[in-house]
Amino acid sequence: MLRKGCFFIYLLLSMSLFAEIKGFEIIIDDPNVQFQSKEYYILRIKEYLELTQSIDSNQTLFFDNAERDFQEAAEKFPDDLEILFLKGDILYYKNDIEGEVNYYSKLLEKYPHEYEIYIKRATSYWDLKQMNNFINDNLKANELKPNDSIILGKIGLGYMEIEDYKNAEIYLTQSYNVDNTDVVTLNNLGALNYHLGNYEIADGWITKSLRIDDTNPNAYAVKWYIQKALGNEEEAEEAYMNILRYSNN
Repeated sequence: MLRKGCFFIYLLLSMSLFAEIKGFEIIIDDPNVQFQSKEYYILRIKEYLELTQSIDSNQTLFFDNAERDFQEAAEKFPDDLEILFLKGDILYYKNDIEGEVNYYSKLLEKYPHEYEIYIKRATSYWDLKQMNNFINDNLKANELKPNDSIILGKIGLGYMEIEDYKNAEIYLTQSYNVDNTDVVTLNNLGALNYHLGNYEIADGWITKSLRIDDTNPNAYAVKWYIQKALGNEEEAEEAYMNILRYSNN
């Protein structure tokens, strides 16, 4: 999920032990990161959130520290979206997806023209399986930032999820026309044509995807379905083995 920074010094104790130390604090040992700078808060908060996922971690302590650092950062950088989005990350790690939606909705009241907030809220709607809301927020993001291949691809994916294949094809094709190297869009075009019964066309999209990245398990998953539908058992078996092979990477 979140990238681990390489600038942290931890106490030389096991996770199970230092997670129980009441006052545990992450120390950033990087001369390029100024104390209480924007980067300082981002690195600390993200690392605290990662620590909540560790075995035997003291989740309450790490969440409290992340919340504390966020409050400090928000006071210092009140209009910085990268900082403000960290609160959404905290809610996500707490598995409070409804809270995420409410938080981003409040942000939109203050920043109604920031497309990134719509994208963030759309992701929360996806987690809640509210596909119509997911589509609508990405459509709004597309209005604010037109011709973005990723946004267009997400709209197409949303329509595919509700089985509106006509609109799915429109937006996935638009995404492909903007960026014909995006393997996510290529995979989704393959999946779309599989659902439409256009197996040979579907296989063509997946072939394009695998030419760009032949280690993508999602591409092989679509290929497995396609080859099964075509009755090509050997090709299906090969695709399945590649799913297993690259899913572990």
